[in-house]
Amino acid sequence: MTISEPVRINRFLADAGLGSRRDVERFVRAGRVRINDRVADLHARVSGTDRVTLDGRELTSIQQHTYIAFNKPAGYVVSRRAQAENEQTVYALLPPDLRQLRYAGRLDRESRGLLFFASDGEFVHRVSHPNHKLPRRYLVQVDRLIGSGGFLFRKFCREGVRDGDELLRARAIHIRDAERCVLDITLMTGKKRQIRRMCARLGMHVRDLYRYSIGEYSLEDMPLAPGDWSRIDPTRVAPGLIVATADPGASNA
Repeated sequence: MTISEPVRINRFLADAGLGSRRDVERFVRAGRVRINDRVADLHARVSGTDRVTLDGRELTSIQQHTYIAFNKPAGYVVSRRAQAENEQTVYALLPPDLRQLRYAGRLDRESRGLLFFASDGEFVHRVSHPNHKLPRRYLVQVDRLIGSGGFLFRKFCREGVRDGDELLRARAIHIRDAERCVLDITLMTGKKRQIRRMCARLGMHVRDLYRYSIGEYSLEDMPLAPGDWSRIDPTRVAPGLIVATADPGASNA
């Protein structure tokens, strides 16, 4: 990579796809990172002529990151490796040259909808970590509606739903289709199986869960068939914001 001006070592490592800036600091603290054969510290900066290694392996920071929007089908786990026999992972649906990317925005096996894959560790951290409070929007079909939109808003958003030691809250909820029992739910912090747990505590069984939006990127604006993916223009990815613009020429759709 050509570096126009020196950058902090944690940024260089994050840009190399090794994790967020905070994640990669542990490599530096452990003395595993060298710059020009000298052990680096967290104050070190990297210029275009420097040779950076991790455990002796030379690293190249990525000039232009790769960002992929993906429409996950139900029945696939969001993991690099299957945890059980006959289990299929989302990576099996990506071409070989994209399987080194990291996923951002986990969904459980039964759920479907928008995921991101990226080589940018900072981006993955922003999307995945609940502290960044990136809105996630879901269409949720339940077996029955237990009350009006106002009642559901009070329970889901104002009061919250207690499940064990956790108080779970949604940012917004409204009834999208009363006849089909479809709710539109917005979360800011995606805890494990949060929507399914909240619905279950209120006596509603989730039949289908589809995430259609993360941040400003929406599958309603950029439709993808289940299992299809599309590249996101890197210039449209800004800190804290994912803009819903894809490169129509770079897709498997």
